[in-house]
Amino acid sequence: MLVAIPILVAVFVLSGNSNLPRLYVAEYLLHKGHIEQHEYNETLKFDDTLGVIIIPVVVNGVKGRFLLDTGAPNVITPDFAARVSAETGGLFRFTTTDVDSVGNEIKGEFSTLDSVHIGSLSYRDINFLVMPLFPEGGVVSDCLHLDGVIGANLMRKSVWKIDYVNRTIVITNSPDDPGSLTGFDSVPFRPDIKGTPQIDLDIDGVAVKDIKFDTGSNGHLSILKAYQSQFPADPGNEFYVDGRVQYGAGGKSQQTRTGFRVFDKVQIGPLSFDDETVEFNEYSAILGNRILKNYDIILDWTSSEILLKEVKKYQDRRNFDFVMEVRSEGIFVTGLYSHSAVPLLAGDQIVFWNGTDIRSLSGDQTCKFLSASWRGNSSGDVNLRVIRDSEEIPVTWVRN
Repeated sequence: MLVAIPILVAVFVLSGNSNLPRLYVAEYLLHKGHIEQHEYNETLKFDDTLGVIIIPVVVNGVKGRFLLDTGAPNVITPDFAARVSAETGGLFRFTTTDVDSVGNEIKGEFSTLDSVHIGSLSYRDINFLVMPLFPEGGVVSDCLHLDGVIGANLMRKSVWKIDYVNRTIVITNSPDDPGSLTGFDSVPFRPDIKGTPQIDLDIDGVAVKDIKFDTGSNGHLSILKAYQSQFPADPGNEFYVDGRVQYGAGGKSQQTRTGFRVFDKVQIGPLSFDDETVEFNEYSAILGNRILKNYDIILDWTSSEILLKEVKKYQDRRNFDFVMEVRSEGIFVTGLYSHSAVPLLAGDQIVFWNGTDIRSLSGDQTCKFLSASWRGNSSGDVNLRVIRDSEEIPVTWVRN
C-alpha cells in the first residue's frame, strides 16, 4: 500500500520591474529576515499526521498549523494571509512555475511578515510566498489543515534537531559539542537557493546528485527518471504501477506509470542500505520521512551537514502491492504493482480493514487511521473486505 504526499519542491521564476539580476533578487527575498534571540534552545512537540511534520506557528498574533518542509520555501495560504493582514505585491512579483513535486504549476507572490513566533522564538521581517495549498481540497487537505509551510529559508537561520520517535524538535543557535554526538553519521549537503539541503548518493556504483532532503514528504527514496538509462536492465528487480495518485502543494496528480527497482546497495555518505527499492520519478528526487523517521536528525546550515543517528532499524517494506486513494466517498484501490499477488483490482472500494468498518469513520477518524498506518510496521497479514461490482467480497492481503 502507498499513499504518498510529497508536498512542495519548487523551481522559481522571478518577474517584476527590477533591473537587478534575477538570481540576486531571488536570493535577497529568500534570505530576508532575522531571529531576535541570539542564544536559544527551544523545544516543541509536533504532530505527524499522514507522516509529515506539522508545528504550531503564530503569525502577527494568529496561531496556525504549518508544515515543516526542508524541500520548500516559506508559504502561507491566501486565507491565512487575510487573517494576519499580510500584504503582497510591491516592487517584486515572484512566481513559481512547473512545479510542485508532482508536476502541478503553482503561482504566488511574496509577503513580508512582521512577526513570526515558533515557540518562544521570534522571527522578524520574514518573507513568505502566498499561494493556495491543495486547491482541490479533499481528504488530504482536510487531514492536514495547513495554514502554511515553514521552509528551508527560515530553517537555515538555526540548527534544527528532529526526534521522530518522540515527535519533538529542538531549535538552537549552535551545534552540539562533538563529544556529545556519539553514534551520529555526517552527510554533507549543498543548499539550493531557498536553502533546501541537496545530497548525493551512490546507487550500485552510479553517482546520483541533488537528492532533496525533504521533511515535507512522507515518501521514501526517489531519483529522477532520467537516471534510469544509466543502469543495465534487470527485469527480475524492476516493477511498476499504473494509476498512482500523489499529492503536491498545487493539487493531486495521477501518474500513468511509475517505475521502481530494487538495487543491491544505496550509499548515502557513510550510511548504506542493501536491497533498497528506488522510485524513478518524472518531477522530483527526494529522501523523505519514510526513511528519515528511523533516525535522530540534526540539520546544520552553518557547516552544511546533516547528522543522523539510527534509532530503529529501517526495513525496505513499503508494501509494494497496491496503491489507494482516499476520496470523499471512500477509500479506493487505484492500481496494483506489476509484481503484486494481492487479489485486488483497480476500482475496488475497501470497506473493512482488519474488522474496522472504514465507511463508519468520521473525517478525523480517517485521518487517524491513515496516520497510524503510516507509523506502524508493515508485517502481518491484513483482512480486507472490498466492494467490487456491487458485491462485498473478502480479501486477505499477505504481507511479506
